[in-house]
Amino acid sequence: MTATTYPVDLQIERPETSSRMWALFNIIPLKFIALIVHSILLAVFSIAVGFIFFISQIVVLFTGKYPQGWHAFMVKVMRWNMQISVFMYGLRDDFPPFTPNDDLSPVSLTIPYPEQSSRAWAIMTIIPIKMLALLPQMIVFLFVMLAMAMVWFQSQIVVLFTGKFPAGMHGFVVGVMRWTTRINAFTYGLCDQYPPYGLS
Repeated sequence: MTATTYPVDLQIERPETSSRMWALFNIIPLKFIALIVHSILLAVFSIAVGFIFFISQIVVLFTGKYPQGWHAFMVKVMRWNMQISVFMYGLRDDFPPFTPNDDLSPVSLTIPYPEQSSRAWAIMTIIPIKMLALLPQMIVFLFVMLAMAMVWFQSQIVVLFTGKFPAGMHGFVVGVMRWTTRINAFTYGLCDQYPPYGLS
C-alpha cells in the first residue's frame, strides 16, 4: 500500500501570509499561554479518550466492530488536537475553536469509519504488544521529529522577517504531522492498516 491510498489523511492549507507576532511568540516562546484553556480541556478529554480506547478494544475483540459513536468521538478529539497543533506550529494563524470543527476548515483530518476492525490487533492492544509492531516506525520517526524541530524553528525566524511560511518548510512540517496522525490512528485502532513510512 502506498501513502497516497492510505485511508487516514491530513491536509493543511498554507496561508498566503503568516503573523510575525505569533512567530515572535513561538521563538521567545510565549505562544503556549494563549492555549492554556485548550490544554486544560484537552487534558479532561484525554481521560475519556483513554477509557473509550481501552473499552473499545474489548468490544472489537468480541464483535469485530469498533462502536461507531466512539470512533466518531475519538476522531473529533484528534481533529481538535490537530487544530490546536496547527495553530501552535504557526501553520495557520486562525485561533483554534473550542470544539472540533472540520466544516470548510483549512485543516482537514480524514479517518473513515471501518466496517470491520481486527480482533488480532485488538488483543495485541489489550495485552499490550501492539507497540512492538510500531517500534521500527518510532526509531525512524525520532530522527524525522528532530529534523522537523529544526526546520520549524528556522521557519519561524523566516516568518518573523518576511511574514511568509516558506512552502517547502510548511509542506515538511505538515507531512510529519500527517505521519504522526496515521501512527496515532493505528495505535488507537481507528484504522487497522499499518501506517506507511513517509510524509505524503
